[in-house]
Amino acid sequence: MDDQNRYPHEPPAGPSGESSREMPAEPTHEISGEPGSGNEYTRPIPPYAHGAATRPIVGPFYGVPHTSATPTTSGRGPTNDIHSSLMASVDSPAWHLVKALDTLVADDGHTPAIDGWFEHVRPLTDRQKQLIAQGVAKQDEAAVKKSLGIRHWAFDENFLTSQQRLASQPTVNIQGLVGGYTGPGGKTVLPGRVEAKIDLRLVPDMTKDEAVTKLKAHLAKRGFGDIEVNVSGGYGPTQTDENSVLIRAQQAALTKAAIDYAMSARSAGSWPGVVFTGPPAKLAAGQIGIGRGSGAHAPNEWFLIDSSNPKIAGFDQGAMFYIDFLYELAGAARR
Repeated sequence: MDDQNRYPHEPPAGPSGESSREMPAEPTHEISGEPGSGNEYTRPIPPYAHGAATRPIVGPFYGVPHTSATPTTSGRGPTNDIHSSLMASVDSPAWHLVKALDTLVADDGHTPAIDGWFEHVRPLTDRQKQLIAQGVAKQDEAAVKKSLGIRHWAFDENFLTSQQRLASQPTVNIQGLVGGYTGPGGKTVLPGRVEAKIDLRLVPDMTKDEAVTKLKAHLAKRGFGDIEVNVSGGYGPTQTDENSVLIRAQQAALTKAAIDYAMSARSAGSWPGVVFTGPPAKLAAGQIGIGRGSGAHAPNEWFLIDSSNPKIAGFDQGAMFYIDFLYELAGAARR
């Protein structure tokens, strides 16, 4: 969705016109991840690197693991593409995979139906529901729907219920299907190999290993054990207490910048926050940022670099806000 932040305070400029403020610490490494693949990595930070985020929201968060799997047909049907007339006497890998995928969700085409999928799902607390309601009150539902290109929420639920579902429900999503002939016109072929890319969004207290194990067991139980499940990445959920020093410092930085914000009880985006919150570190972790952007993971994803409106943060203002936040965090940690 489009996010807009008001940041009326310009940083004091030095002789060259650049900000005279400096960071209270020199970051040396970035521990991050690629949400599109569910991978995490650690890398050195180049000198003078800076960046900005896009949403006026502050933790606590849960980071959904992007547990990516590629179910691939194997063991049934031909080893290569053959004439489609043989569908009468040869197993079809395409239909075999489609039937297998159909068992992963209920008849509504939405609710996960993997055996035991909700076994360890931690329900939302009353406080989390309150935070979600506060966030919904600050948003324009029509604008949100327009940015997503939708006209209604799943099951025709209202905005509040849909956002509670977003924060509380694990998912089974098909990213894409590949196989056979998809060019112009027709081609009488029975494909010998078909693949589906799926991602499994988890919530506390689910784990990546648990999800993969249950997926494979579910398929095997229904006669689809011959389907290969290749896991390409993923990590576990994470959540941070809103009363932690980190989250309080984020709130204080936004307040000092006169930015109205919403606290996110749980964020449905994937990120490897468990690197920080899990053992052995067991630290607080959350996300914060100002700016404007839209189209996450889409070909037309964008972020505002130079702002002509002094009340809307561009890239440089977003970077300076992080310096303000780091000072706030340093001060809070000493108190």
